Amino acid sequence: MWDGEGGRWNEDSWYGSLPKMVTGLYGALAASASVFIGILTALLTSKLTSLSSERNRIDRRVRAIDARLRGLRDRKERLNEKLENIEEMWEDQEQREKAEEQVEDFIENYVGDEFQEDPDEVEPMEVHGAFADFLGVDIADLNDFHTEQLQERYEDVLNKLQPTGGLFQPAQLPDVPVDAEVQAAYDQIDHQWQIHNREQYNQNERQWIQTNTEIRGLRRERQKLVDRFNAIDTAQLWGTLRASAVAIILTVFVPLLMYLLRETELTFIPAPVAVEAVLVFVIWALGLGYVLYHIRAQISDEDSTEGLPDEPDIG
Repeated sequence: MWDGEGGRWNEDSWYGSLPKMVTGLYGALAASASVFIGILTALLTSKLTSLSSERNRIDRRVRAIDARLRGLRDRKERLNEKLENIEEMWEDQEQREKAEEQVEDFIENYVGDEFQEDPDEVEPMEVHGAFADFLGVDIADLNDFHTEQLQERYEDVLNKLQPTGGLFQPAQLPDVPVDAEVQAAYDQIDHQWQIHNREQYNQNERQWIQTNTEIRGLRRERQKLVDRFNAIDTAQLWGTLRASAVAIILTVFVPLLMYLLRETELTFIPAPVAVEAVLVFVIWALGLGYVLYHIRAQISDEDSTEGLPDEPDIG
C-alpha cells in the first residue's frame, strides 16, 4: 500500500489488507453466481412447463382422435351393412333369375321327353329329382330359389306330362297372354328399382371410401402423436439438475466456504493468499463456464425439436 507520509510503498500494510480484499472477492463471486443460478432455475422451470404443456396438448388431441375414430368405426360398420345388404339382394335376384331360366328350360326341353310320368301319380319330390338330374347335380344341391320356382311351376309340369294309363289326354290349357301395358309397367318399375339400388350402392360406397380414408389419416396422425408423446421424457431434465448442482457447488458453495474460513481465520490451504484467491476464481470460472455451456446446449435442443404434425386435410 502506498504510504503518503513517507512517499513509498508499504508492503506490510498491503499484505495485511489482502485477506480482507480476498474475503470481499469471495462474497462478490458468490453473489454474482447466484444470478446465473437464477437463470438456470428459470430455464429448468420453463422446460418443465413446456414439456408438461406439450404432453397435455398431445393427450387432448389423441383423446379427440380416439373419439372421432370410434364414430367413424360405427359409421363404417353401418355402411358395410348397407353395402352387404344391397350385394346380397343383387345376388339373390341373380340366383332367382337363373333359377327361373333353368326351370323354364327344364319344362320346355326335359319334361315330357326325358321325364315321363303319369301326371295323376307324380309326386313333387319326383319333379325335384328330375330337375336335379336335368341340372346334373344332387337333389340336396338345389337352392331355395329352385324349390320356389318348381312349386310355382308345378302345374305347368303336370300339364306338360302325358298320362300313361288313361284313354284321354288332359286338356291343354291355353296360354293366357300377358297384357303389354302391364308388362311394360312392370319392367319400368323393375328398371327404376334397379337404378335406385345402384345409386344407393354408389353413394354408400363413396361414403365408405371417404370414411376409410379419414380413418387411415387419423391413425397415422395418432401414431405420430404417440411417438412424440413417448419421446417427451422428463429424464432429459436430469442433465439440467446436475448442471445446477455443479454450478451451486463451484460458484456459490466454494466461494462462501472460503469466505467463512477467512472470516473465522480457519483457512487450511497451505498456499499464499493470492494463490488461494486465484484458485477459487478458477473454480468459480469453471462452474460458471459449465452452466453457460449447458444453457447453450439446452437452447440448441429446443431449437432442433421437431414440431407436432399438422392435422391431415381430409375431404
